Amino acid sequence: MEKCLKGDLDLKKVLADLLPSLGSHHSAEDFVDYWFARNSYLNEDVIAVIKQLQQRKDIELYLATAQEPYRANYLWHDLAFKELFRDIFFSARLGIAKDSAAFFSKINTVLDIGPEERPLYFDDTPDVVSAAKEAGWDAYEFDTIEDLNRNSRLLSILSDT
Repeated sequence: MEKCLKGDLDLKKVLADLLPSLGSHHSAEDFVDYWFARNSYLNEDVIAVIKQLQQRKDIELYLATAQEPYRANYLWHDLAFKELFRDIFFSARLGIAKDSAAFFSKINTVLDIGPEERPLYFDDTPDVVSAAKEAGWDAYEFDTIEDLNRNSRLLSILSDT
């Protein structure tokens, strides 16, 4: 899976080889459709915060995620993240693991983010938060909506909307 997440292997090809050895008679396509549809929980409280941030014309929202291309496409199109974010940066697209500062540095380069800018970022994985901080981001660990509601920078931004 790690090689799929970095874009080195195609998930459906890997599954096509793997599923029969596990006794499955399902196609890789069917397996992926089933998996994605049942492993997609959207936190409506977080979506509400994102929609509130969208009201600000001076803020651009991006998604940074550890995904292979099929899942990233599913998030972007099927779950309609394209209506919430300007772009999606995913590990397979960048060819870099998300828990690496290089992942966030690459986004800095693509978006022309200078060293004086500190993108606000939330993630549920401490290693990813550390990687983002190393790349100059203002990163915080996020587990629940309360983590967002207590963040002073985010509160300041939201109070201006």
